[in-house]
Amino acid sequence: VVDLKGVQAFLPGSQISVRPVKDFDQFIDTDMDLRVVKFNEFRKNIVVSHKAIMEESLEEQRGELFKTLEVGNIMEGRVKNITDFGVFIGLDGGIDGLIHLSDLSWDRPGEDITREFKKGDEVTAVVLAVDPDRERISLGIKQAQEDPFGAYVSANPKRSVVKGIVDTIDAKGAVIHLEEGIEGYLRAADLSRDFVEDARNALQSGAEVEARVTSIERKSRRITLSVKAL
Repeated sequence: VVDLKGVQAFLPGSQISVRPVKDFDQFIDTDMDLRVVKFNEFRKNIVVSHKAIMEESLEEQRGELFKTLEVGNIMEGRVKNITDFGVFIGLDGGIDGLIHLSDLSWDRPGEDITREFKKGDEVTAVVLAVDPDRERISLGIKQAQEDPFGAYVSANPKRSVVKGIVDTIDAKGAVIHLEEGIEGYLRAADLSRDFVEDARNALQSGAEVEARVTSIERKSRRITLSVKAL
């Protein structure tokens, strides 16, 4: 029950805030703006709402946000929900942005990264796409950071000689660990000018190798190496 300058009105718990309220005692003796949503003069019944005013304010904030929002903007928000396909971030104006699993990290699976988040965490992300009609915003965390693959290939372009550690090997070739999150592939045919039928006979896991970068595919983030080309 609220006092409207001597007139009593009823404020339902569901109309106090846009968010669920568990402790109503916190609002005792608190002044707040209210809107009359129901009035019965015969029964002298007045129902008011603070939530309605909050919703109007949020609608205005959403409108202003979408007017100024552009791809590439840096946004800050809090984790609201974590799903199988990404992380929802609460932004100003009551708008949620989605960070897809593929936009969480440059070098780690999104499924692994989501385990490190919890509701309420503050995050900084880049706006990747905006759909004002559907009020949808796509965000990316990895885009706010330097791409380690891009940095590596800029420093080590095609024909550069690089060193790395043999990670995994099979008959066809080996995966070479170049830097944190950066790998190259060395085919058995590129191990030596002599014919190598099985890479496992020429390399050992953990061994250091020196090779030349023969191709870089940025889209697939693949680096091909060759010892034979040295």
